[in-house]
Amino acid sequence: MFPRALTECALDAGLTFLPWYRRAPGEVVVLGLDPAVAEGATADYTVAVVAAVDPATMRRHVLTIRRHRGLALDAQVALVRELCSSYDVTLGIVEANTFQTWLLQELRRLPETASKVFGHTTGMERSSLAEGIPSLKLALQAGLWVVPCGDAESAALALEWQEELAGFGWRDGRLATAGAHDDLVLATWLLERGVRLAMKLLAGAPREEVVTGEDLGIERYRISPELDAADRRWADADPDELRYRRWLADG
Repeated sequence: MFPRALTECALDAGLTFLPWYRRAPGEVVVLGLDPAVAEGATADYTVAVVAAVDPATMRRHVLTIRRHRGLALDAQVALVRELCSSYDVTLGIVEANTFQTWLLQELRRLPETASKVFGHTTGMERSSLAEGIPSLKLALQAGLWVVPCGDAESAALALEWQEELAGFGWRDGRLATAGAHDDLVLATWLLERGVRLAMKLLAGAPREEVVTGEDLGIERYRISPELDAADRRWADADPDELRYRRWLADG
């Protein structure tokens, strides 16, 4: 599904990972995180991928990749806090299946991450051609990913990224990996979901300031039952959707 010839086109030997970043006007920085579900040397990897995205070109320029094995639970929280602060993250998507929800709950209590990091429960959609891991191929074919490999650290992680992607394919009608790990792939896919969400929100952003009658001191008067229904819809809305909208409004 992801031959090395395809992912090789994303590698840039003239770039290395950056220690910090400040986004340019109009730019967004997106984080994808696949957290480990246990601590210790035998645990799986915690992987974070951070990329800057220019909405005009849609190029995803990877700023850093972090891959740690046996990372303690509090250290995973600290990692996300550090990444959000150091790289001026606009929006982050964290896998939040079962046990991993603890991380999202912790991040929602912290000022550096509360309004930026959101959870995604992965399921059958990860195999979807339009929304799942296979959709990464379209962005790669379009040359929209830039992955640094200009020094030993970035080259090693870029190679691992290639190998994990190369291991993915269809087996017995299901998407699966032939490799030992898939953490880098999952973090990349979560980042891609974050990019799509950020672009969707930006596309729906108001171009003018909205001023209500109440802002002008005019008392509210109900003129239609449809408006009551609209109020009830927002009252029952998914909390994450409301937080996305609040994040967009705060800009």
